[in-house]
Amino acid sequence: AATFEEFEYWDGALHEALSQAAHNGFLTLTLRLMTEVRDNGEWGRLKRQALTPARRARYEAQHRAIVEALCDRDAAVAAAALQSHLREVEANLFGT
Repeated sequence: AATFEEFEYWDGALHEALSQAAHNGFLTLTLRLMTEVRDNGEWGRLKRQALTPARRARYEAQHRAIVEALCDRDAAVAAAALQSHLREVEANLFGT
């Protein structure tokens, strides 16, 4: 993704695909609601400020690692990669 908007589109598509693959309607609905919140208001502003090209590249690499672990059916590696990704996103958004 070369732009913020492209990254956001593909990031959302990845989240949607993962929720669909889980065959969990509650997860899918919750994710869709979270996406609406993420795209607007304060969260949307924070994302725009925090999502530098370098961070986008890092997130893309993290996403690839998560998908690779899922394709390998390695739940432990996938969970560790996902948790690491979420901690990094949190730190980048909120400075924690």
